[in-house]
Amino acid sequence: MQLTAVVAVVVILHVPLGNYMARVYSTTADWRLERAIYRIVGVQPADHQRWTKYLSSLLAFSAVSVLFLYALLLFASIFAGAVGPQRNDTGISVQYGHFVYDKHELAELPRRSHPRPCRVGRRSRCAGVR
Repeated sequence: MQLTAVVAVVVILHVPLGNYMARVYSTTADWRLERAIYRIVGVQPADHQRWTKYLSSLLAFSAVSVLFLYALLLFASIFAGAVGPQRNDTGISVQYGHFVYDKHELAELPRRSHPRPCRVGRRSRCAGVR
């Protein structure tokens, strides 16, 4: 039923949507905001771009993006609402469940009593295991 509906919508809309996309992507007219950005950046929209220019633009954009993300991670602790383990004055923090404890708080947590692991052998300490 759903597949039939999707196929019907595609069959009905493929011609008008295709005509719209062809008109949008093949027009040479630019909006006023685009022309202003072109003037500021120094781009000639009618010129073709060589692969060397494209490569240098790609590498520059990637470098700026990596530096921005590194700075964001570096200064994330000073932003309001930062979440995750934060370092305390000793520089040691431990995440236990959803909470973060420093080494002093972790020592004050109650110890859970876990049964000792069973030793397999002649003299097993586990109850019921022989």
